[in-house]
Amino acid sequence: MLCMMKPWVVVCLCACLVCARAELRSPVVLAKNTTSQVVLVTGATGRTGSLLYNALKAQGVDVRGLVRNATKARERLRCNKCDPSEGIFVGDITQPADLTAPMVGVDKLVILTSSYPLQYPNGTWYYAPGGSPKEVDFEGQNNQVIAALKAGAKQALLVSSMGTTEPDSYLDLLGNGHVSFYKLNAEASLMGSGMPFTIIKPSGLVDDSGNQRRLLVGHNDDLVPSQMMTVPRADVARTLLHAVTLEEEHSAGLRFDLSSDPAGPATEDFAALFKEARSWGGQTRPSGRGKHSGARCISFHIASHAFVPWCARCNTEGVYHDATACPLADEECTAKRVERAREADELAGEFHALYDGEDDQRFAR
Repeated sequence: MLCMMKPWVVVCLCACLVCARAELRSPVVLAKNTTSQVVLVTGATGRTGSLLYNALKAQGVDVRGLVRNATKARERLRCNKCDPSEGIFVGDITQPADLTAPMVGVDKLVILTSSYPLQYPNGTWYYAPGGSPKEVDFEGQNNQVIAALKAGAKQALLVSSMGTTEPDSYLDLLGNGHVSFYKLNAEASLMGSGMPFTIIKPSGLVDDSGNQRRLLVGHNDDLVPSQMMTVPRADVARTLLHAVTLEEEHSAGLRFDLSSDPAGPATEDFAALFKEARSWGGQTRPSGRGKHSGARCISFHIASHAFVPWCARCNTEGVYHDATACPLADEECTAKRVERAREADELAGEFHALYDGEDDQRFAR
């Protein structure tokens, strides 16, 4: 089912969804430079967000968290009151008014919010009302950047995604949300805002331990080979941690892909990593295949499972738009319906490896 997808997508989809607390299994190695700056992490209860928040807290940085759920914040961010007195703010990034209080006095904003797709029983993907990529990844992010600008913030750091070089990719087709399109436009909006920025575009996010892999930087989805198409969330958090705590000259103005080599050795010199990202050299290599060589197959594969009209009785793909037009006998229809349900379940399990997987945290990575 996955053989014709781009390598980083295949590995990302096949990663296991691990529900244990990642911050306990994947400790973040802290940067050496502590500062007195105020840092706001949005999407702070997500798996990457909680790693970064706790690492900044441990380093003595005055860190705040914007969350959707105070109960989850108590569990993941180790707060007591979990209110503004402890730097925890409950809010919705799609509501600009919710962003005013958390931004007061902030020096650096780290954006770790993302939309999250859901799935109907028949396998069709959709986004909850108010949670679409346009509303969350584009408008919600722009709300954050505007609020940070008004508050006088000095830098915005964004975690986006690899895979934005292919129009109408399979991720764009999920729920017809065009998530990669809106993430790319959000990147462009941040770059054009006038605020110093750092944009990190990770490959497939996994929950493996951090500080063990050699981190790879690249541009325009050219990182290869396929076995290097995942990166631990803990290492994304480590990269963000150093981007926040090192002098701005190291990371400001950068936009780069981030992946990893499981063979190691572990990356320790993040100033050198940022320098490499700025030079567009070093670890990056051309893929040796056309930029869109797999796009047509990917689009066909996804369309055949969720994005063309199905027969209402058996979910057979293609030309049948209603039950009366279905040419299959009852037993054939039943078999086809069972097959489609099984395939939808498999695709759902694979796809959820891309996301945090908490229904009430669809805005957190």
